[in-house]
Amino acid sequence: ILTGRSPYRVGMYDFARYDDLHIPASETTIAEVLKGAGYQTMFAGKWHCSGIFPGPTQPDPGGHGFDHWLANKTNFGPNSKTFYRNGKKAGPIKGWMSEVVVDEAMSWLDKRDESRPFMTMLWFSEPHTPVVAADEFKNIYETPQARAAAAKLKFGGPQVKRRADEKKQSAYFGCVTMLDHHIGRLLKYLDEKGLAENTIVIFTS
Repeated sequence: ILTGRSPYRVGMYDFARYDDLHIPASETTIAEVLKGAGYQTMFAGKWHCSGIFPGPTQPDPGGHGFDHWLANKTNFGPNSKTFYRNGKKAGPIKGWMSEVVVDEAMSWLDKRDESRPFMTMLWFSEPHTPVVAADEFKNIYETPQARAAAAKLKFGGPQVKRRADEKKQSAYFGCVTMLDHHIGRLLKYLDEKGLAENTIVIFTS
């Protein structure tokens, strides 16, 4: 996603669970290309592109072309204490990953130079483990009607060995709904600021 190249070609033969795994500074990222074209660039979310984060030996988001960044190497439930903003500890931040990431994006967009184009890259951890969600989203799926509807979902043929844990379904569904809600906040923001018609939004997984 960052380089347009297979992870193997940039030395990422696994996810960044090993210290030596990282995207080298010599790689060209989309953020660097757009920055060179006059764009303001911003990143927020889970940074799993370096085995050592933060640290001086491997590029952080700033080293890969992002003017402003808020990054966390791990997944979390609510209220993370492990975010870094532009190379410095951000301290405790209240909220869930999707909430925090969208808040940071909107805050940055409010302060940007409106005469120049912008690019934001937001990496959410929901619905990655730990599969947890705010009660307001999880509780939607804990009614008898929601459980009955979930029981009718098909999970593939007999070759599928892993089955959904019914006790955890509401948390997973709530996780996805929470992500959807906060992305919706960002799309509404773009509409209200008059930015939607001149902004490309790509959602991928």
